[in-house]
Amino acid sequence: MVESFHPFIEIIAIEKPLAHYFGLLKNKIMKKNLFKSILLSFTLVSAGILNSSAQSCSGFKTQNANQWGIPAHGNNPGMYLKNQFPTAFPNGLTIGCDYTLKFTTAKAISDFLPCSGSAYVLSSSQQNPSCIGSDYAQQVLALALNIGIDRSDANFASSNLLLADQVVVSGPFAGWTVQRVFEEASRYLGGCGSSFTGAQLKSAVTSINGNYSGNGNGNGGYLNCPVFNPPAPVCPAPVNIAVGDFSSSTALVTWNDASGAYKYRLRRRPVAGGDWVYSSEYAPITQRKFINLLANTEYQFEIQTYCNSSLTDSSGWVAGPNFITLPYCTYPTETSTENISSTSAQGVWNTLENSSGYRLRIREEGSETWTVYLVGDKSAFVFKGLNPSTSYEWSVRSKCNDFDYDISSWSPTLKFSTAPLVRMSGSEELANDQISLFPNPTSGSMTIAMNTGCSCDNSATIEIHNVLGQSVYNSTVNAANGNIKESVNLSENAVTGTYFIRITQDNKTFIARFNVAK
Repeated sequence: MVESFHPFIEIIAIEKPLAHYFGLLKNKIMKKNLFKSILLSFTLVSAGILNSSAQSCSGFKTQNANQWGIPAHGNNPGMYLKNQFPTAFPNGLTIGCDYTLKFTTAKAISDFLPCSGSAYVLSSSQQNPSCIGSDYAQQVLALALNIGIDRSDANFASSNLLLADQVVVSGPFAGWTVQRVFEEASRYLGGCGSSFTGAQLKSAVTSINGNYSGNGNGNGGYLNCPVFNPPAPVCPAPVNIAVGDFSSSTALVTWNDASGAYKYRLRRRPVAGGDWVYSSEYAPITQRKFINLLANTEYQFEIQTYCNSSLTDSSGWVAGPNFITLPYCTYPTETSTENISSTSAQGVWNTLENSSGYRLRIREEGSETWTVYLVGDKSAFVFKGLNPSTSYEWSVRSKCNDFDYDISSWSPTLKFSTAPLVRMSGSEELANDQISLFPNPTSGSMTIAMNTGCSCDNSATIEIHNVLGQSVYNSTVNAANGNIKESVNLSENAVTGTYFIRITQDNKTFIARFNVAK
């Protein structure tokens, strides 16, 4: 991002030797006029003189997107940009916020400009793109070039003041510096939002790019020279800086609100090295979520406070605690299918330390449609309502934070087949209307009652099987005159599913179906 220096503010404070300001003043100031310029700045402030009018504030230069986009040839603006770009932007030129456009050469600029279209907000980050269908993006890029070249090249314009410090005189951005308008427009382009509309920001940026007509001989009236006021009290730095709520790609930074804060600026980078990535929040917001971080990587970050709207009064950078992002969100690797019945099955998986929940999906083998379940922080789930004698496949994925952008891929599918329904022999009959089971469904304990229709006093046998035909209960009971009443407890032998009870007396068998739900 293009950044601004504000040398005259430090000069007014008169806190350091004059030699210090030789390095802070704009590069373009001729050395023979440097000392004279410093003394003039002292004189203006001492006399209480503010900025000049827009008509007399001259000596600046801006060029529009079409001029910056001319292919390099001869002495045209394209050739000028080609010669100046490496010095003005040694690390390339980046605009945007969460999503960015980065240009690493003057040729990349001319390939992009001019660029027309109605888009206002980026949907992805790109490097050296061709036109993305956005007149707004080309205006923001042109302003970044105007600010950066003006700061870098002593021959770009004759004024000893920075274009970045010029002040908007009318409209919704009245009182804003060119630098601040650029930062707001760049944030909006990169998807970080704004309280202003894209149309308002585009109008302001376009007006700035056209204000000095490309020749430095006039002022279009949209900008004014900055006001030099006495220095404000020292801008306090943020305190109680903390970081947490980690995922493999995000971290939440918090701090205490600084007295008089207008805006906070943050920057972060991997400890191992790399360029700073900048972001900002306006007071009184005191938190920022870093996104698009590298997994399992140690980061350092810093915060500073701006205490005025022109962004000329700031604290120093304050370092927060280093932090390490979590490893990539991965899926469980230990999966199995258990307790398979004719209509249900239980999926089981190993839990992961950095997972906050899981999603499961299941379908009949050969089907194109998955049924998806959100199961929270569990390690097992029962698929119900399945079809008997049917092949199914299922898989699981991890969810590593409270948002949907940090989830793992699906685990390899696991296949299983449901059991067939229990079938009765020719001498058996389904007798759900004759056998009384209470409660049904049951958690394991129930009462069985029926009359077999036999006038005999012969004993009867009670057998209970699961859908696989496995016996879970067997008992012989008295059945005087065919009457049976028995309490049964299956708590230790039965799991959730469908069961069949078989009652036999005098070679006549009755079967009823019931369900266990735990």
